[in-house]
Amino acid sequence: MVEVITARNGKRVLKKDGKLLASAFDPVREATVWADKIKAGVDEGETVIILGMGAGYHVEELALSCPKNPIYVVEKDAEIAERALEICHGLERERVIVEPDWIHLVESDVFREALSGVYRIAIHGPSYQLAPDYYGAVERLLRGRDRLSFLLLLKTRPELLPLLDAEAVSAIGDEA
Repeated sequence: MVEVITARNGKRVLKKDGKLLASAFDPVREATVWADKIKAGVDEGETVIILGMGAGYHVEELALSCPKNPIYVVEKDAEIAERALEICHGLERERVIVEPDWIHLVESDVFREALSGVYRIAIHGPSYQLAPDYYGAVERLLRGRDRLSFLLLLKTRPELLPLLDAEAVSAIGDEA
């Protein structure tokens, strides 16, 4: 169950399994610091894929500081996503990808849309800590760092298949 609590600055934050998903003091300030770090590594127009919705403040702040960058969020927990969307009204529901089984992400049209160009991965620490196996798998998928992830990425971008040397792909093994 996801709890909604009030931070010291009056903002609402989420708590899951006793773990806060944003600062209990000033979640907006925390989100601004996070967004500034992410923004420094993102070129204008690049897509940002955030792993973890948390309370949504970090997503909202990044969207404000990078208005020319499409921003998508991958969230494992539907209840967290719904609560965050209630708290942060500046979030784009259509760019929130909720999928509890990471391997099925490639079946999502929105996920495929997020992967259609150059993208950067941004990690929301509290979400990652809450479900490290899930977000670790999603991160590997997005980076294509093992054979399964590489093949799943190719499934989302079939137009790349003719560009690959079949022998080279076979030789990759699990050391992509």
